[in-house]
Amino acid sequence: MSSELAKAGYEWRFATPKYEILQNDKVIQSFQTISQVLNWLKKIMNEIPQPDPSWDYYLTYHRLLKAKHEMDKLIHFVSNLESATAGLDESINEYLFNLTSFLEDTRISVEPPDES
Repeated sequence: MSSELAKAGYEWRFATPKYEILQNDKVIQSFQTISQVLNWLKKIMNEIPQPDPSWDYYLTYHRLLKAKHEMDKLIHFVSNLESATAGLDESINEYLFNLTSFLEDTRISVEPPDES
């Protein structure tokens, strides 16, 4: 459940005396009890589209969502940087290399049509 919410950009935090739901670092809901949070999460999970596992592109869809989530994390990280350093550049490049490799593995191999 939490990974699907993370893919949609949701996170939660406990800030005494209330629970807060954040989306893209902005508080979008506040609750006084954990049961209110759980009810809200159930409602949200029902609103996130879930493709049929028998769909031909089911795995591709989920791999692309993961890649998008990783890209969003990198964008958020870079947007908070004040200035460049060699270490940060290396970290960003390593992250991009891993993301590119992941996307390469996501590619769909296409067989040429059989012309017999």
